[in-house]
Amino acid sequence: MAADSGSYTVLARRYRPQTFEEVVGQEHVTRTLQNAIRQGRLAHAYLFAGARGVGKTTVARILAKALNCEQGVTPTPCGACASCRGIAAGSSLDVQEIDGASNRGVDDVRELRENIKYLPSRGRRKVYIIDEVHMLTKEAFNALLKTLEEPPAHVTFVFATTEADKVPPTVLSRCQRFDFRRLPARLIIERLRAIAASEGVTITEGSLYLLAREAAGSLRDAQGLLDQLAAFCGQEIDEAQLLEVLGVLDRRCLLDVTEAVLAHDAPRVLTLVDQVHGQGHDMKRFWEELLEQFRNLLVVRLFLDTPALLDLPEDEIETLRAQAARATPEELQTLFQVLFRAGEDVTRAGNPRWVLEMALARMALLRPILNIEELLDRLEALEARLKGTEEEAPSNQLGLFAPPLGQPEKPPPVPVQRMRPIEVEPDTTERLAPQPSMPRPTAPVTPPPPTTRTAPPPRAPGTPGMESVPSGSPPPGALPVAQSPAARPTGAIREAPGAEGDADPPPPRGREGLAEAGSRPDETTWLAPVSPEPDEPVWQPEITGPELLAVLDEEELNEVGVVPVPPAAAPTPAPEEGWAGFLAFLHQKHAHLAAFLEHGTVQEAGEDVIRVSFERGFYYDRITERTTRALLQQLTREFFGRPVRLECVSATEERPTRAQPPAAREGRERQLRREAMEHPVVAEALRIFGGEITEVRIEAGALDTGGRDE
Repeated sequence: MAADSGSYTVLARRYRPQTFEEVVGQEHVTRTLQNAIRQGRLAHAYLFAGARGVGKTTVARILAKALNCEQGVTPTPCGACASCRGIAAGSSLDVQEIDGASNRGVDDVRELRENIKYLPSRGRRKVYIIDEVHMLTKEAFNALLKTLEEPPAHVTFVFATTEADKVPPTVLSRCQRFDFRRLPARLIIERLRAIAASEGVTITEGSLYLLAREAAGSLRDAQGLLDQLAAFCGQEIDEAQLLEVLGVLDRRCLLDVTEAVLAHDAPRVLTLVDQVHGQGHDMKRFWEELLEQFRNLLVVRLFLDTPALLDLPEDEIETLRAQAARATPEELQTLFQVLFRAGEDVTRAGNPRWVLEMALARMALLRPILNIEELLDRLEALEARLKGTEEEAPSNQLGLFAPPLGQPEKPPPVPVQRMRPIEVEPDTTERLAPQPSMPRPTAPVTPPPPTTRTAPPPRAPGTPGMESVPSGSPPPGALPVAQSPAARPTGAIREAPGAEGDADPPPPRGREGLAEAGSRPDETTWLAPVSPEPDEPVWQPEITGPELLAVLDEEELNEVGVVPVPPAAAPTPAPEEGWAGFLAFLHQKHAHLAAFLEHGTVQEAGEDVIRVSFERGFYYDRITERTTRALLQQLTREFFGRPVRLECVSATEERPTRAQPPAAREGRERQLRREAMEHPVVAEALRIFGGEITEVRIEAGALDTGGRDE
């Protein structure tokens, strides 16, 4: 038989608490009010602030019962007397519930002030409960201030609001404030389980948890959802029906997404997002759920036992613990940050699904993060291995291993080195011949064209080839290696003199430890060729002579102490013949410099100097800058193959002067002296300082320009 719809009371009203003890999750409020009633320390105004459905209006009604119960002011109202029943039913004349959203004007407050002065009709006190008090206007609050500060002795105000920050500070300072908390899922589940048992409804634990999560801490919302499910499902409620009716996101889907992200399965992640979007779920809500899910993973990873920070069923916590074990806390924190930063784009995007897909795909494609301690351990192991390699190979011929920091450099050991002599082809002898001491080139070394031969492999001690012999007259084909007592054994490769009796070549230049210019001849060790042992294999070099420069760059040449010798330059054109070629060369190197020089006129083109004149202006100023002049000198040397000075002068300096007769020069000189003596600046200086003019010097250019002052 169908129940009468007019007599049905929803679960939220039917199971509303009637005493302080029945209130769930707000013990800090109920206990304070009960103690105040016992001790007679009741205030004249209270402000209850908190989220919706957490018990603000319910506690206000219970307080009104406690103040007007016929058994006296008590923390435990009976609920059976006429006053308690009238307050519970909302029909008591002494307890007025006012909706602040619809009675928000100053006129409503004036009417309230007129009614306050009258005594209660049946009870001991009048209680005014103003719900959503933050909706009152500024004028209404101002009209209420005086009454709120000094109300009659028989009046108590109780204000309830969900937005306490909108209440003026002048009102807050006149009230005792109580903040109501959101209820944890555990308490909501217990309350729903009791209500379902009382109503004869069978509901699964998973459904209870989903209802509690969907209520977001509001017990009233959870009771309303249970009422809705009972109407749809009847006496048995399961999770599938709940997901169908309420459109709640399945928790299993969140676990699948986190599993796919931790497994680096990006296609699976995109498929799950497509399923969620196809079911009609809000992408912003989905993002919030995922953000909470990765936060829960990190919490589970950091706690060994079941953390109190999680409001989840035990079976889901176990699943999270198994997933979190596959990643480090640093990786989980990085995943959370990536997802968190995508939230603003998800909120603002026209298609938030795409933004969320890309964020989750990026999370799935992130590679594991190495711990800093692990990196340090690897570096220490590598350093130890390098030290061991250096100890096993003491013949550090090229100085590739520097001594550890803080340790003095060891003196070089007696060199006993063997290698094959470097074969020098006839056409490269001149290029490898000893050159005068020259500064280290500032531009990168230009190596000759590489050949098909490659660099020789490292030589082991004792391999036949070339050994060191005492300094002095070097044998034919020997190579010098400079030794410095205060440095590590490093070497420089040069071509030896062609015949005995030649003068000792200058010492090579390179890194620290090489002999400087002017060193004694006895400080040079010559590498002389030796005949290999009959039973030893002869190593044939795969790279010789100038080809060494082709496989080493400038930094490596400096490292091994080799002084690169530039190849012989091709015949260079004369300055007067190669100006057009030089401009073409500049167009390839520095096009803007070539454009500047094209505005000049060649005045002189000699073997050592080229003079170009410019009209005074922009191009002359730019071409005569210090950095530009230095760059031009370098480029001319590079193009002509020898030092050629490029002078850029003003056209006025190159203009021929006009000869003047002596009489004209003397007249011009007298005129300039007179003008200088009569100049107003000079006259003012004489007046101020009180001196006299003893000499007037005239620039020669002023006489050579035909009367025009420079």
